[in-house]
Amino acid sequence: MKNSIRINFSTGFISLFCAICVQAEEASVKVKEIPTNQDTTVLVKKVTVSCTPEFEIVSGSAEIAGEAAAGVQESYQKWKTACSEWKTETKDLNKGNQILELNCNAPTTTKQVNDLQSHRSTGTYKLKVQIKGGSQ
Repeated sequence: MKNSIRINFSTGFISLFCAICVQAEEASVKVKEIPTNQDTTVLVKKVTVSCTPEFEIVSGSAEIAGEAAAGVQESYQKWKTACSEWKTETKDLNKGNQILELNCNAPTTTKQVNDLQSHRSTGTYKLKVQIKGGSQ
């Protein structure tokens, strides 16, 4: 009977010792690299980490066309104006999101009827958009 008590005691002692080791490791905080030559506050906070992403990257494109004009230079200037307006509109529509890329790209010239020319391009964008239901 002494042997069974001793076994139970030693099993309990090992379990208790392991629990203390695990508990101590989970609660440890290393503060060696925090400067102490001035007032310092250390805040330890337990948070729940979510595995769902809060943001996603959305890419797309848009057709940018300037108005038709008689000369190449005038047509190009009208395209530049259309490009600038597209960028401004895109920025205005995405104030809460982050614009990662916004590019009008190089235009091509198209001859139209009555010797008019126009410039057009395919603009590209990348936006960082918050997923619905993500933390704010």
